[in-house]
Amino acid sequence: MSGTEALVRAAADGNTIAFLSNNHAVNPSVFKKLPYDSLNDITPLTIVGGVPIVLGVHPKAAARNVRELQALMKARPADLNYASSGNGTIFHLAAEVFLDAAQVSARHIPYKGVSPMAADLPSGQGEMGVLALGTAQPYIQSDALRVIGITGRTRMASLPGVPTIAEQGFTM
Repeated sequence: MSGTEALVRAAADGNTIAFLSNNHAVNPSVFKKLPYDSLNDITPLTIVGGVPIVLGVHPKAAARNVRELQALMKARPADLNYASSGNGTIFHLAAEVFLDAAQVSARHIPYKGVSPMAADLPSGQGEMGVLALGTAQPYIQSDALRVIGITGRTRMASLPGVPTIAEQGFTM
């Protein structure tokens, strides 16, 4: 039984609370049948926090920004891969939104979680990947991953030289 199932099955006595990830909002679109109704069985209270998402590439990649990645992907449409933390995850869907906005395609390499994907991306298994800034940070600091764009309205203080994806002309 998943944690969400346990939440739904718990007595409705006001003593049970859960922290759910953003996948809770995605799951009804990804799975044909869930053992609960995401909208009616769970009452959201608040958003506790948000995590910036980064678009990263192998440090030796020819692309140094989102426009260059788009041009590279248009020039080699059948050759490039992108890594995600798994089918239907928020990072998989964010990558697909980027591909759609950039009007390009790439072969999807799904991993079993964000940690294996983040660890493998610097090896060049995928030309690009979308992941949380916190997960990417050790790879950025060791120069094993180059971040070429970040989601959000403003740049991050920890990555002042990295423009937002919107600044580079892409709406996500």
